[in-house]
This record gives sequence, structure tokens and C-alpha cells, in this order.
Amino acid sequence: MLVKKTWILFGVKHFGLAWDELKEYIGTDIQFDNNASEILPKLNERSFSKDIISEKDYYIKVAKLDKNSIRNLKSDITKELYKKFKISKSDLIDNIDISDKNGIFIYTFLKKHFTFLEKFDDLNKNIFTDIEGKENEASFFGINENSDEKLTKNVEILYYKDYYSFIIKLKTKEDEEVILYKTEDINKYSLDELYNDVIKLSNEYKGKKELGKDDILSIPYINLNILINYDELCNKEINGTGEYIAEAIQDINFLLTNSGGEVNSEASITTDLLSCPPTTAEYYEFNSPFVIFIKEKDKDRPYLMTKILDMTFLNKG
Repeated sequence: MLVKKTWILFGVKHFGLAWDELKEYIGTDIQFDNNASEILPKLNERSFSKDIISEKDYYIKVAKLDKNSIRNLKSDITKELYKKFKISKSDLIDNIDISDKNGIFIYTFLKKHFTFLEKFDDLNKNIFTDIEGKENEASFFGINENSDEKLTKNVEILYYKDYYSFIIKLKTKEDEEVILYKTEDINKYSLDELYNDVIKLSNEYKGKKELGKDDILSIPYINLNILINYDELCNKEINGTGEYIAEAIQDINFLLTNSGGEVNSEASITTDLLSCPPTTAEYYEFNSPFVIFIKEKDKDRPYLMTKILDMTFLNKG
């Protein structure tokens, strides 16, 4: 089952948007007998909501499933996605089967695109050391001794202790903030705890905010594409409803390059009627496990958080 690993790496975040719609439909927090789910409390506490993203960047569809609605539902969603985001195809919508369901279908889509103030330089391939100490060659971008000084305006230092513990923010034209946190404690804490640490450390930090002329910044190219099946939420009766969660899915695509990045995330929840139990220079090199947070400039919480622990989502050399 994927969900425990993905819970550690991604939290629930955008999936929480679909979960909030389910809660609104039910009229209360979702509860199972014996609360038999590790992530249920986190989902119910609304760690992700519409308040932390702009309306222009997400789409929500909630439909009661019956013979009439099922007939055109998938094509209607595809048309509405194209109208809002110019997206002509959704693999999640294409592959999901709601033909025999009699509950509710919830679908959400999040789309973000951001561009750095200046395009970073491609750097030589370098070594990324994963969480288990294994070394692999990967492609990096950033700033080195040959880079134009104007590239430093992309970067704000939020905290620096030493080579193994620092936080930087990458600035974008769209006011999205890409926050990178390198820490040896990456596996000791949850993503929310790590983000709280970012806030605390950056608020307390009194050091320099800009890269010096001899400082080095290297960040791996990231190409993340993962489908999460929240199996532990499925085949459980939602208390007091006579329905159970038949399927809960999230499809995440995240790209980070020297010019900027994209986040595309789809999530869906399907319920059904219950019929059976359901050196002098400082080096800011992200060449070992680190965390990424992406948020809108004036929002309190990020809309994407992820740990990069190994080579799974990096462009290999």
C-alpha cells in the first residue's frame, strides 16, 4: 500500500480540498468505526483549504451519482477543465470508473505555474546522496563562480547554520515562494512540523539575507509524477450516512527546473451506498535530502510540501 510512504513524503495537502467538499456534503467531520485510519484526524483538521490558494488556480466538481448524472459527468468535467486551464486531457478522469456507483463523486484540480525572476544556470552533473547514504549522479541548476551576479536576486536566505542546515527562498514573477530546507532532522519530523521549524528559524535568523559573490547554490532538477491511492480510507462506512468511501485518489505532477516550475494535482473521492462492509564561501547545495514548500506570497501555509529523500524524482545524470 502506497499511502504510508506518500503520507510521509507529501502529507495530504491538495487531497484535503476534496476531503473538505466531502465533509461539507456530509455536514460534519468524517468518522469511521474506531477511527481506523492514521490520516483521518489530519484530514478533518483542514490542514489544506481553499483559503491558501487563489480561486483562479483550482477547480472543484461535486456530483450526486445517478444514471442521469453519470452519463455526461466525465465529459462535462473535461470541458470545464479546458475552459478554465486549457487542459484537454485528464488521465485520472479518463481512467476512473463511476458507472455502477450510487453515492457522490468529488473531483478537484490544482494548477500552478511559476517562473524565477532570472533563469538559473545549468550546472555540471553532481552527486546526490540519498537518505540511506547511497550516492547517485544527478543534474543540477543554480549559481556558481561563473554565474552572472543578477541571478542572486532570485534567492533570499531565510536561515543558515552550516553546510548541513539552512533554508532559502526562491522568488518568482508570480509571487509564488519556493522554500527549500536542508536539515539532518528531515526524517524525525512530519512535513507540518518541518514547516513550523522553517517559520521559527527564519523569524529568529539575524544573518545575511543575500548570497555573497563566492557562495554556491545547487539545486537538483525535479520531475515528480506519482499516483496515490488512499487505500486506508476506502471500504469503510462513513458513520451515520449509509455510504462508504469506494475510492480515494490523488495524482501529483511537480516539475522544478532552472527557469521555474509547475504543480498539477488531481484528486477524487467516490462514495457508494453501503451494500457490504466496505569553505570561506558558503555552499547552499541541495545534494542530499531536503524539503520543498511552495506557497502564495501572502498566505500562511504552503499548498505543496514534499521531502526529496532519494533519486526517485530527480533527473538522473
